[in-house]
Amino acid sequence: QLAVLSEHAKLGVEQELLANEQRTLAQRAAALERSSKEVATEYHRAQQGSQETQVQSRQLEREQEEANKELRTLVLLQGDLRHQQADHYAQATRLERMKQRLMGVWGSESFHGGGGGIT
Repeated sequence: QLAVLSEHAKLGVEQELLANEQRTLAQRAAALERSSKEVATEYHRAQQGSQETQVQSRQLEREQEEANKELRTLVLLQGDLRHQQADHYAQATRLERMKQRLMGVWGSESFHGGGGGIT
């Protein structure tokens, strides 16, 4: 009967150790679950942030494309203006030469009696 009591006591101690181990495992499981939820939350936040970043990136790309289009248009307009300036300069130069010739003709007529007038 003493052996039965001793065996019973051993079983009680083992049962207590197993209960303690079970509580420890339950605490670990709860901590892992909290950690898993935190990781999932952080992952979700990061994913949302990534999506927002992608949306912002696409918006910036569109704005960059628009800016590039405007820049190309401005470069073309600048080229057109340069051509117009060159044309105006050439025209002004021609007009200046014509003016100089006319001034020369008028000057010579007034000094040499040309032009059909009475001298």
